[in-house]
Amino acid sequence: MKTNNLFLGIDTSNYTTSISIVSENGEIIADIRKPLKVKEGMRGLRQQEAFFQHVNELPSLYQEALIAHKINTDYIKAVCVSSKPKNVQDSYMPCFLAGLSIGKVIANTLNVPIYETSHQEGHIKAIDKEIDLNKDEFIVFHISGGTCELLDVKREKGSYKVKEIGGSLDISFGQLIDRVGVACGFSFPSGKEMDKRAYSFKSNNKINLTPIKTKGLFFNLSGIETQVMRELEKENIDLNNIAFSVLSNISICINKIIDNLDKPVVFVGGVSESKFLRKSIQSKNKVFFGSHGSDNAIGTAYIGGELWQLNR
Repeated sequence: MKTNNLFLGIDTSNYTTSISIVSENGEIIADIRKPLKVKEGMRGLRQQEAFFQHVNELPSLYQEALIAHKINTDYIKAVCVSSKPKNVQDSYMPCFLAGLSIGKVIANTLNVPIYETSHQEGHIKAIDKEIDLNKDEFIVFHISGGTCELLDVKREKGSYKVKEIGGSLDISFGQLIDRVGVACGFSFPSGKEMDKRAYSFKSNNKINLTPIKTKGLFFNLSGIETQVMRELEKENIDLNNIAFSVLSNISICINKIIDNLDKPVVFVGGVSESKFLRKSIQSKNKVFFGSHGSDNAIGTAYIGGELWQLNR
């Protein structure tokens, strides 16, 4: 590989351990992600379980990145870690401390600076670098297992100025999908199975669910969850129809929100990788999806590179 300055990114979200290495010219050298293990029938992980798995996985993922891509560590100039969920006061999740701890060890060993960013900013940077909107201000719809927020984003040096302008007032799209999926008997997380079943459902006879209520750019999702759980109590219910009905209502809600916006809308987060949802809202010419929607450390590594340049 070329002898280019390299930057290491680490992200330890609640369900994925991620390490990435990018070069100074923007090339993604390594992108390694490993989902955390969730016991059958469970609807998530406790923070101490996530932390334990991250700490156990990170050393081997780091070695894999170095060996598989023949990385000379002399060229790694900085380490960047997502140390919290969002760049707001009191934003905290213990699972991110696993990445910060290992990141400090790596940075000290390599004698390079370590920078901290947020999980959300990492998502934004990854898709911002990929799509290159050519605008200093845009809208980000962050839809994942734990987040469902509409954000007004402005670029700043080495970071972003992020303001929440809409989103769910209770549970997230990801929580709704996972809760319904587990109730259907699917493994957690249930997004891929729900998406596959929704996409394959061909009947026009979908379950009649009340549309998700919106108020401006905000909405509530607990009501639709209650409706679906009642449907699942019925005999001989078609699980493909359940998945289709849930994701259809989500896409209708998203389209309604987008219609009220006058800026480009970029989707990030694991739920944004849904094949069904992408098809349902792809016709909007101001909507953008990337190829790195699920949790990753690519954007974190890019932020590390930018901060290193600024602090030279």
